[in-house]
Amino acid sequence: MDISTGKKLPPALVWQEAESSAPPVHACPECHAQMPVDSLLCLACGFNLRTGEKRAPHQPGDKVPPSAQGLFERTAQAEKVITFKDILKTPWSKGLYGDAALIMVGNLLWAALFYGLLYLPLLGLAAAGQGALATMIAIAVLAAYLSWLFSKYIGVVQEYYMGGMAPETTYSRLMCLGMGMVVSLVSSIPLVVFSLLGAVLFLIAWVVGGTWATTLPVGAFVIVAAIVSGVWAVVYAPMGFAVAGAYGTVHPGRVLRNIARLHGKYVGVLLYALLCAVIVAVVDAAAMAVVTLLSILVGQALERLFVLQLYIAIGFFGILMIGLFVLACLEQYVVAATLAMVAMLLRKYPEPGAPRAVGQDLPRPGAG
Repeated sequence: MDISTGKKLPPALVWQEAESSAPPVHACPECHAQMPVDSLLCLACGFNLRTGEKRAPHQPGDKVPPSAQGLFERTAQAEKVITFKDILKTPWSKGLYGDAALIMVGNLLWAALFYGLLYLPLLGLAAAGQGALATMIAIAVLAAYLSWLFSKYIGVVQEYYMGGMAPETTYSRLMCLGMGMVVSLVSSIPLVVFSLLGAVLFLIAWVVGGTWATTLPVGAFVIVAAIVSGVWAVVYAPMGFAVAGAYGTVHPGRVLRNIARLHGKYVGVLLYALLCAVIVAVVDAAAMAVVTLLSILVGQALERLFVLQLYIAIGFFGILMIGLFVLACLEQYVVAATLAMVAMLLRKYPEPGAPRAVGQDLPRPGAG
């Protein structure tokens, strides 16, 4: 019926009106039932388009299993409208501590694999005249490590960008390696350019005579160039990984557009991440001071008991290793916290026309 005139519409027009207002649908690849294009789960047969798994559809009166209850809770959390205050709370969430610790433990395992199992054999290959083979093996191991590390970084971005709905990255290790290498190379462009310019200027100063009048300006240029290169890397790299994880692209123009679009909020997030790093560093330094004091007291007690000095040296070496491990964990914590906050920043202020979360922009029926 036409509301404005009160007259009934012809059947053809009624059908066209209903068809135009209906949400777009496509056929489930498993049972061919109609389902909305933005849905990941077929309600008719329980087929999951993302995982490829098929589960029995929920029936009225069935109890909700704990896993499904957790999924409902994570979905509600993902749909929650976040505030900038929520973004600032991210570095102090328990889940972020776990992400940083897992990344650090993984780094230790990779280091143990290389130095404990491969370092001496590679030296043996090089000494036996197989330097090319040893280099290829080392490059392959390095590529495997970087693909794992970059996948963890992008996984952190997707987890917080999707509100906890993606605990693991949806990209392959090879794709993560490629995206991470592109972001790293673009982040290091000023460093490479300024390093080459500095080397040329030092060479010119040395040819001219190497006096204070010629070397001081070159030294000042190197210092300024190092500062500019560091600031560029700190500003570009987090947004580069965030855009890669959220939008699946590493195009420098798109990364720079997001930096320009969110410049005030983005700089605030970076400064806040630096503040969090300082706070954690102070706590870490205080804890290390307490441990060192306790080790000194224990060492004095051992000396009174005429224990060999070797044990004292081993104790101090162990404390040093613990301190280095904690500092490495702190570094990974800062990286994870920064990526998580930038991901939530993109989630709260998405690009115009961009999908709200990775994996929800499914291809339309008949799309090539």
